[in-house]
Amino acid sequence: MGLNDVFLITMGIILLGFILKKTGIATEEHGKFLARLAFYITIPAVIFITITSIEVNFSLLSFPLIILIYSSIIWGLTYFIIFKKSKDQKGLYLLTILGFNVHNFGFPIVEGIWGSVGLSYLAMWGAGNSIIVFGLLYILAAKYSPENLSLSSGKQVLYQLLHSIPLLTLILAILISLLNISIPIVINDFSQILARANSAIVLLLLGILLDFKISKEKWIDITNILVIRYVFGILIGLILFWLLPFDHFLRIIILISLILPVGLSITTYAVEFDHDLQLIGIITNLSIIISFFLIWALLIILGSGI
Repeated sequence: MGLNDVFLITMGIILLGFILKKTGIATEEHGKFLARLAFYITIPAVIFITITSIEVNFSLLSFPLIILIYSSIIWGLTYFIIFKKSKDQKGLYLLTILGFNVHNFGFPIVEGIWGSVGLSYLAMWGAGNSIIVFGLLYILAAKYSPENLSLSSGKQVLYQLLHSIPLLTLILAILISLLNISIPIVINDFSQILARANSAIVLLLLGILLDFKISKEKWIDITNILVIRYVFGILIGLILFWLLPFDHFLRIIILISLILPVGLSITTYAVEFDHDLQLIGIITNLSIIISFFLIWALLIILGSGI
């Protein structure tokens, strides 16, 4: 399957999900069900199959380190830019600039282009991203809550990490790979069947969640956030692309990983800590569209490495 075919099929399934919602066949409740199905079942299956089938090496283990270093840099730069903004604006900027939608958006595209090998690297990227999304962003959502809500203890952060089924599956799969444990055929085949359903489920989910209703006065913050997110992502991504001593396809995966959309998990934090859910929703939706066409363009210009 050619590169353009992958993106056209991806766009077609997302559009199908959007049409299903607009025609009333699917609702946001259906979208929430698909999100839970993907998070607890199909995404862990994809991670398990991809990681247990490859040999863990230095370049693979470097992916979580890269995203943690990048997130530290972008956190500091963003905070410097928004230093004089109000408390709730600081929360909005940090929640929507840090973290990536790795599993729901990145997995189907990377699988379509690079297959299981590409997925193994993106899964490791997702490991570092999980620390950011389920740890750091949870803390920041509480710290900058407009209603002065807060975490009662560090146990809640630990709870988030320990209840991330994709993260726990990744840790288990790495241990199985490192210890060279043989997986029974029935478990492998069962996981394969679930993993094959992932792309269709998460792409339909993205289409169902698309929504663009927002008041005009909010567009200044929206524009600022998206500019900061993508300018830094592309800039640092291109620097790493030209400097890292990895194969072309690994460097291009790192580049596109830095311009993935806003993580969907922050919508749950918006509800829990009373942030502007509507505004976060529109930023999330716009980032999906921007990331989609940016990644398509970069792969055409720089090549996929295959």
